[in-house]
Amino acid sequence: MELEGAPRSAIAYIFSIESAWYWLSIALVAASVFVVTLVTEPPLIYVRYILGALMLLFLPGYAIVETLYPRGDELSPLERLALAIGLSFAVLPLIGLALNYTPWGIGLGPVLISTNALTIALLTTALVRKVKIFRMRAHSYPHFCS
Repeated sequence: MELEGAPRSAIAYIFSIESAWYWLSIALVAASVFVVTLVTEPPLIYVRYILGALMLLFLPGYAIVETLYPRGDELSPLERLALAIGLSFAVLPLIGLALNYTPWGIGLGPVLISTNALTIALLTTALVRKVKIFRMRAHSYPHFCS
């Protein structure tokens, strides 16, 4: 079983269509940071609300789900969505609690930085885990990537 167009190395995998989820998530984080920090007046304020809600209520949980279940076939898409939203609701109070005991406190800047740093770290961890799975498959089935 040989798949045409399958990535031949870990670097090729990172820049292939299989890792588009990672680059899209990073782009959403960057767009959210950009819009939340710079937009303050209508009509773009509504974009700020949407991206801010996505940044807080979905992306951290999505990053956790991708890290915990890197293969993608362990959960259905609906289960992944529900778990991502639930985990986001669980992790945000923990971030707030940790920030409360820092000199910066709970404000827009510290919440923005800490939430996005955690999300990017978890997304990168998920990418590394997926690359390891790709390498195991390539090693188990050498014709898969040749």
